[in-house]
Amino acid sequence: MKGFTIIEVLVVIVILAVAAGALTPVIRMGIDSWVFARDQKEILAEGTLCMNRMIAEIRQITEVLAAPNEHMCVYVLLIDSTPLPFSFYQSGTTQLYRTDYATSTDTILSDNLKGSNQGLVFIYLDEEMNDLGYPGNGSDRLKIRHIRIRLTLSIYGRDYVFQTTVTPLGLQ
Repeated sequence: MKGFTIIEVLVVIVILAVAAGALTPVIRMGIDSWVFARDQKEILAEGTLCMNRMIAEIRQITEVLAAPNEHMCVYVLLIDSTPLPFSFYQSGTTQLYRTDYATSTDTILSDNLKGSNQGLVFIYLDEEMNDLGYPGNGSDRLKIRHIRIRLTLSIYGRDYVFQTTVTPLGLQ
């Protein structure tokens, strides 16, 4: 007698089904962990790149024209001795822009910015690192010596906060 009986084949199929059912959650957990790590790596790279761009440009400003609220600030940057106003601001729920008011508006970040204008926050500080509030375009804007930037990116309900304080070279 050669071969397998139908009962033997069915027993093997049931054993394989039980083993596959037991391994599915383990495999799914591994895939979920990989996706989470990949997304976290991407958002950290995106946030770091965005912060580095803002830091580099804010360090070069010579004057704060207006600080109307915590989500926008208008600066002056000298390019070849020509004053060029520019600003960073959040628009809507996911867009972070940089505009120079003369030639272009660049989208720096188009995804993952925390909505409800909580994604980009500027905090204006004086020489002693005291919060100046939002001085608008009044005389208090002349007291600004440091600018704290807080960028919050959000993905799958998790917030990633990037924060630094920049001392513009032209405001010292």
